[in-house]
Amino acid sequence: MSRFWPHSKDRNSVWRHHFTTIILLFLISLCLYADQNLLSPNLTAVAHSFGFGPAERDWKLGGQIGFGFFVMGGAASVVVGALADKSDRRYLLTIVVLCGEIPSLLLIVVTQYWQLFICRTMTGIAVGGALPLSLSILGDVFPSTQRALVSSLWGVALGIGGLVGQGLAGYLGELMGWRFPFLVVSVPTMICACLFSTIAVDPPRGGCEEAFQGVDETQQLLNTPRSSTANTPYNGLKRHGKEEPQQPESPAGGGVVYKETLTFAKAKSIFYIPTNLLGFLQGMPGCVPWGVLLQYFTDYLAQDKGLGIVVATNIMMWVNTGVIIGGVVGGYVGQKLYNRKRSLQALLMGSTTMFGAVPALYLTIVDYGTANTFVIYIIAFCFGGIIAVTGSNVRAVILNVNMPETRGTVFGVFALTDDIGKGLGPVLIALLISTVGRFKAICVGFCCWVLCALLLGMMGLTMEKDEDKVQTQLKKSYQPISEDDPTTV
Repeated sequence: MSRFWPHSKDRNSVWRHHFTTIILLFLISLCLYADQNLLSPNLTAVAHSFGFGPAERDWKLGGQIGFGFFVMGGAASVVVGALADKSDRRYLLTIVVLCGEIPSLLLIVVTQYWQLFICRTMTGIAVGGALPLSLSILGDVFPSTQRALVSSLWGVALGIGGLVGQGLAGYLGELMGWRFPFLVVSVPTMICACLFSTIAVDPPRGGCEEAFQGVDETQQLLNTPRSSTANTPYNGLKRHGKEEPQQPESPAGGGVVYKETLTFAKAKSIFYIPTNLLGFLQGMPGCVPWGVLLQYFTDYLAQDKGLGIVVATNIMMWVNTGVIIGGVVGGYVGQKLYNRKRSLQALLMGSTTMFGAVPALYLTIVDYGTANTFVIYIIAFCFGGIIAVTGSNVRAVILNVNMPETRGTVFGVFALTDDIGKGLGPVLIALLISTVGRFKAICVGFCCWVLCALLLGMMGLTMEKDEDKVQTQLKKSYQPISEDDPTTV
């Protein structure tokens, strides 16, 4: 059961009420994405510590561990997403993060490959499970007219996390060994998670939906049995000469009760929403290139291109900086386009994803011995900015076309399809590497963005209709008290 937010005039009080929750959520997301990026810059160093050659390095460290990490994350996202629609999300997030970060901390003492594989795979629980929880919470704090921008700000936290992870692994790993960065990241992550369970607030589900804005406060009853108001205090309002029961107040002061919860039928219905299906389908090809970036690209630049870990890390730092800036700009532009005409948001996602393959291929192909370093950094920055646009917007699109009580579940499936791409991507690339070499395999991986772009563009044909259905359904759920209702007190 959830209670609605106050009306727009009280929106600032809502923001103040949930400021700590949002900040902690962003910090946890930042730390988790830093953790996700800690292994790839040091693949060769890790391979040396376990006695692996180049072939074993790519297959075991790039393929097997990447596959285990993202498959475990995908499975966790589905389970946690369903629980997010029925449970207190504060405690659930804390449990999920601890399940992933305790094994990450144990990496400082592992001596066998199977130990590394288990610990790294378990960390996928935290990264995968946190995604549906985070987006479910943000969807209940902000309305549809702000979600793309908020999603971009959350994406900034992820981008900063990637930047921090790359930097710690690349620079500290060179000085202190590849294990030390896992200690630096896992401890503050667990501290933030424990604080979240004690001082954060789980926002009411469905409180920022457009369908409920501007509802007359004397008529705000949603799925509330008449008998439930019999023993409530009075607020002094009159109806038929009698005082009317006061509605229970939300934590931020005022509002009504939203009692819709997840059922099996509702969970199944998410697969009948065309925009959801397109979102799920685009995740698989769209995340293969991300899997390449996360698992192979830094080591490819350092070893195959002969740049060394520090220079390769510098390039990836510029990519991640572009991701941060591009996420904000992309979210802002996407929100402006959405507020003007919703389908334009899909056009933005498709075009930027398609174009993102161009600088990716350039950075893979270019001869770094003759290229200008400044130009390389600019292209790396632009590359990161372009590929960050879709993430900021697609999450907002999925939020807007689903009912509040199913959003955790739908983002669990959304994360699963993303993780299938990120998990299978490194495996497929590892297989290609064994036959055609790293260079051609990575180029094939980046070209998967073309198929993703086409699916994203198709969302423009479905998202408006699907979002209108959600708002219509929410409005039908609203049951104002009739003047002729004999049960009215």
